[in-house]
Amino acid sequence: MNNFVPDKPFKTYKEQLNLLESRGLIIEDENLAIHFLQTYSYYDLVNGNLDALMLTRHPDKFIANTNFADLVQIRIIEDRLKNTFLKQILMIEKTFKTVLSYYIASTFGVDSRDGGYLSLSNYSQTGASQKVAHKNMKRLKAIRDDNVPHPQGDPINHYREDHNHIPPWILVDELTLGETIYWFKSLNHNGQENIAKQLFSLENLYPTSTSQTLFVESIDVMREFRNYFAHNSVLSQMFSHRELDFGLLQQNLNTNILTDNEFASTRRNGLYACYISVLLLSNDFDQTSIFIAELQQSLDLLEPSKRTFFIQEVFGLPSDFIDKGTALIHELHQEWGE
Repeated sequence: MNNFVPDKPFKTYKEQLNLLESRGLIIEDENLAIHFLQTYSYYDLVNGNLDALMLTRHPDKFIANTNFADLVQIRIIEDRLKNTFLKQILMIEKTFKTVLSYYIASTFGVDSRDGGYLSLSNYSQTGASQKVAHKNMKRLKAIRDDNVPHPQGDPINHYREDHNHIPPWILVDELTLGETIYWFKSLNHNGQENIAKQLFSLENLYPTSTSQTLFVESIDVMREFRNYFAHNSVLSQMFSHRELDFGLLQQNLNTNILTDNEFASTRRNGLYACYISVLLLSNDFDQTSIFIAELQQSLDLLEPSKRTFFIQEVFGLPSDFIDKGTALIHELHQEWGE
């Protein structure tokens, strides 16, 4: 006899709506609500943002005047924000790979055989970086030799079959952003500094060591959020392991990236940390301006009376993050001479 009783039993769409109404959610159009449950699922619409929308938990009670349309609006804006962020991050990733592979080729050559640019002797020989280099070279050689479980792209297959080497700019396109970052971290201090200056030109604002610290923090934060965006995670539950040091960044900036109160309340590993990281790593002023404009277009779809609440409490952003970002990129690009 099967005595199994699930603690989360199946519920029909009607039962799901009844549960939400019992918790104080306003549902004005039941048929439309069922349509959105079929489109997005209960978890995506409800569970991901419960903490921000609940007056109490266990028992769960929604904040007064919260309606089903709010859940849908949050989900729609989430999707737009994630797509906008991901598009900008992919542009940064392409630039990062281009700059890294150019440095590798110009410094160590294009010979991919043993003793060529993948030789351990070219990379850091001290501390933790040495361990990173050793592990990363094994991975890069496996990709070079097609000793990986997934199919590779046409360019690397073409070079493997028709040429006597696989140059860095071909190999790098087979790498994830994480693997590319590890290749960067395998370089010695001078190599890392060279690349960081091209992608993160803050030498007019910060000492080199500070600029490099902020670069590594920013690109690590961005990498983790890139994976979240790609896997369609719930925005309010995205937090990176790496933190961006807002205090260190603020020291030499005229732009106030956070007020005193916001410094205390804004997580250094949340969406705002990703936002600032993306701005710091974007070296094309026009494209960065488009990125911010697209974020603004998404926010303009929010119900005006609830816009500030959604931005701050659901998405974890300062209510004026668009203005802050615009001021920051103008300051940075003035320093870059653009």
